[in-house]
Amino acid sequence: MEGYVMNVWLFAGCMFLVAVFLNTLLLFGHRMVKKRRNKKWKRETEIAD
Repeated sequence: MEGYVMNVWLFAGCMFLVAVFLNTLLLFGHRMVKKRRNKKWKRETEIAD
């Protein structure tokens, strides 16, 4: 029984780590895309002016 509980905790911990890792990746990627879009947009407006 103790071994089973340990496995459950290990599995839960791994899932939690994966979820956090994915969330940070998504947030970082979203920020990168935003920065790129803003740069492009600024360039276009500068040319228009």
